Amino acid sequence: MNRIYTLITLTALTAALSAQPGGGQRPGQGGQRPGGDRGQRPGGDRGQRPGGDRGQRPGGDRGPGNSGEVRREMMPQSLRLGLIETLGRISTNESEAALVKILDYSGSGVEVNLIDRMLTEIAEGEHKYSKAVLGAAKDLLMNPPELSEVPSRLEQATNGRLWELIIRYKDATFADDAGELLVAEGKLNGNALRYFREVLKGDSVPILAQKYREGDLDDRGKSELYGVINDYIDVHAESGQILVERFQAYLVKMGEEAIAKAEADAKREAERAAREASGEGGGERGRGGDWREMFSRGRGGGSRDTAVREVRRLTEGRPDADGIAARRGILNGLKASTNDADFQDMFTQVEKRLDALANPDAEGFEKNFRLSDPVRAKADEERRKRMEEMRERFQNRGSQGGQPGSGNN
Repeated sequence: MNRIYTLITLTALTAALSAQPGGGQRPGQGGQRPGGDRGQRPGGDRGQRPGGDRGQRPGGDRGPGNSGEVRREMMPQSLRLGLIETLGRISTNESEAALVKILDYSGSGVEVNLIDRMLTEIAEGEHKYSKAVLGAAKDLLMNPPELSEVPSRLEQATNGRLWELIIRYKDATFADDAGELLVAEGKLNGNALRYFREVLKGDSVPILAQKYREGDLDDRGKSELYGVINDYIDVHAESGQILVERFQAYLVKMGEEAIAKAEADAKREAERAAREASGEGGGERGRGGDWREMFSRGRGGGSRDTAVREVRRLTEGRPDADGIAARRGILNGLKASTNDADFQDMFTQVEKRLDALANPDAEGFEKNFRLSDPVRAKADEERRKRMEEMRERFQNRGSQGGQPGSGNN
């Protein structure tokens, strides 16, 4: 009698799930599993939401809380999620089969994620339907259903929940598809980047380098991509090549910034000369101009500081023998990029540091080595001297009875 009651309950739940919006066959599918054609938007817009929605935890998705325990909520966020959880709590072979069947027509990443969790609870550990779960997750990521005009919280969460599954199962077979989803409308898909960072790791460099070079990304997206690529300069030649390319790009920007600065300085001097000729005075000098000039002169900044950071990267950490060899190759690329004396000085420092890293047990090895930038060092020394000159000037004024800042020049 109990078995008959259970079967009736399962039949009713499965029928309800098939009839509810978000499940069952969609018009025009001809009995085919959703995913072959999910109503993609014109122009190939798949409704992808770069970055995903990791933070949301819809009521039906019972992920672990901060304490590591499974958190149960009083009410699910949808009837379908409540029915899926009920099937999981029944915990029989029949309910397990019903959950797997729902994977064939569910159009929600939140539902697929919850089904995976319910199957895990029924199995009291790893379940045997990972291929079915991953198949549903990949299908929805590559062919997402069209979103409502005003997407619900569950619709917004679906993308992030699907990526969670791909990352949880460390599915390396999704690499090429993930590469297609990595960039959309010039923005980086944070979930896809997390997949490459956590699942593929060093093997992700070729795909990430290709996306970096394609030029479709904004500067912020490129910086995020490079943050992953740069982690593998010791193990992947492509990563080192990207570092050299970035350095070369900063050299070009440095030239542009130098021209812009020279033009601005010339304009400022012309304005100062015009004021002097008209009797309005010499401008800022003597009224704080010395101080401003003292703290701004020779500081480099802009693209130059960023280029220096790329060079400094070769001196950081404790690479093994292969890593040191890789860094020497990168250094050769940097040397060939510029004849600038200050950068050549830094390249010499890097070479000596790599020699030291090859023999860290030698006497005199510096654990906290830091690359010295000659331009920065010169600027710091010049400011120190100018500070001394300003201090002496004010002291002399005071000894002659004048008050600093009183206008006695």
